[in-house]
Amino acid sequence: MEGDILTSYRLRTVRIGVWATVFVLIALVVYPFVPGGESVDTGPYLITLAVAAAGVAVIAALPWPRLFRAGTGLPVMYAWSAADILLVTFVVRYSGTAGSGMFFLYAFTTVFFMVSYPRRAQAALLGLTFASYLSVLAAMGWPGSVGGVIVRLSLVGILAYFARFLSDELRREIAGRAEAHAESERRAALLEAVARAAGSVSDLDSGRVLRRVVSAAQDIGFEAADLGRFDEAGDLFVTLEARGMPDGYDTARPHPASAGISGLVREQRRAVVLNDYAGQERAIAGIRRAGFRAVVGVPVWIRGRLSGVLAAGSRDRRHIRSEDVEALELLAAIAGRALENAQRFEDEHRTVERLAELDRMKSDFISTASHELRTPLTVIHGMGFTLEQQWERLDEETRLELIQRLNENTRTLHGIVNTLLDFSRLESGRIEVDRRPVPLPGMIAGILSRVEPLLGDHAIAVEIEEDLTVDADRLLLDRVLENLIVNAAKHTPPGTSIVVWGRREGPAAAIAVADTGPGIPPEDLRHLGSRFFRGGEPNTRRSGGTGLGLALVGEILRVHGSALEVRSEVGHGSRFSFRLPLAEVAAEHQPA
Repeated sequence: MEGDILTSYRLRTVRIGVWATVFVLIALVVYPFVPGGESVDTGPYLITLAVAAAGVAVIAALPWPRLFRAGTGLPVMYAWSAADILLVTFVVRYSGTAGSGMFFLYAFTTVFFMVSYPRRAQAALLGLTFASYLSVLAAMGWPGSVGGVIVRLSLVGILAYFARFLSDELRREIAGRAEAHAESERRAALLEAVARAAGSVSDLDSGRVLRRVVSAAQDIGFEAADLGRFDEAGDLFVTLEARGMPDGYDTARPHPASAGISGLVREQRRAVVLNDYAGQERAIAGIRRAGFRAVVGVPVWIRGRLSGVLAAGSRDRRHIRSEDVEALELLAAIAGRALENAQRFEDEHRTVERLAELDRMKSDFISTASHELRTPLTVIHGMGFTLEQQWERLDEETRLELIQRLNENTRTLHGIVNTLLDFSRLESGRIEVDRRPVPLPGMIAGILSRVEPLLGDHAIAVEIEEDLTVDADRLLLDRVLENLIVNAAKHTPPGTSIVVWGRREGPAAAIAVADTGPGIPPEDLRHLGSRFFRGGEPNTRRSGGTGLGLALVGEILRVHGSALEVRSEVGHGSRFSFRLPLAEVAAEHQPA
């Protein structure tokens, strides 16, 4: 499944790459004739473009689906990308534009291919790009400044870093989808087998019910299954129904209640899994001689009493998974207590729903992160290109406006990357909490001053008790409060009010950010703070974001020994609150 999704993605990449290359070639053909453009070495330049055009025709004609199925598609893509880098090098060399916008052909080619490559291939392609550009500069006598070269290489490096990030996220998404699909199929097969047995619960013929339960145990992947019960005295285990058992095991003959897998289940009163049955002292001789390795037994409860055991095993299996045990427990419940069967089905259904929900959230995050990164990058590139090309023609006011927009979008990118890095460090425990007395009134005043452009027309009220000082890490607490304040402004209509308040409550300070916005629907409220979760439909959201803001807040509060509490009422607003120890209380508990 994972390979199919990745192959489909790479086939689309090839198709887009061919068309993109065609468009680039058309632009390069027109380039020498653009008024004011730089002169090119016509002969070599046209030969290079002709070679590139022939190469595109060959690439377009290759049987890519068959190549990927045969495992040679990716190596061919490697060769294609290397050839493209070399052709770009020739274009730059013979156009005489190593220091101009022609350099961005390197960035386009490198980043485009990197998104489809594994990490080692990404590093190799980036290295080839750097080496090719430096080589062409050397061949042209190092035109331009060293600073300009460093800036261009740094730009490609930054774009490559983002391409690598998106590639990693894409691969995780594909792996997650494949894993979820395989797990869903397996669980569906388990549920189908259990459902067939469950259909016989109302059957008055208990023998027919037991036969269906044992048959279902085989259907979920076991070679043999045995269902029996302990006699009234509790001394013997009597087989009621069995399938696939070896000839050396006499199902008509009871064996001691303490022997075999049934004895272990009875002793431990829970499911028992043995991945090396032959090595067990209590193993039944006939089953041991038959070579059974992996064996599992689950209790059959009747009216709260452990009355029997459903056992299943195989010769060739070396490991029994937890879902197999769960399915057998469901079958045992069908055999023993039909009422418990319904609850077990519900648990399985919730598990499948959760897998589907996680899959949707990951897909949404990939789409959102791509958009959130692409938008400021596009603006930065556009503004930078405009400044580069039109600097002399622009008046001072326009230049200042473009630079301000560059800075705004740079801050946006900086915030996204910082959130991702902070969240990663917090999860891995690499951030140390430097707890010190933090005066809240001053901190909140500073935050509000800093984020004032983001608050728009919202009415901000601060209700902080005077001299309220908490014991916390100043920088991390600043991130928490800024996130909550900006989040309230972002997700509420203009003109609504936001209240930031804090007060003493015993040995702690209660801190909250409340708004009078539309509130949060109950179905979204229970997921709030989960990684990558963003409420509402992806196509109708009013605000951007990666879905990590509140998750980061939760992680920061967790390392402070606190937690985020959310109360919301649709149509009346929301309140996000948490508690931190007062600085004076924390100081009293410090060792002398």
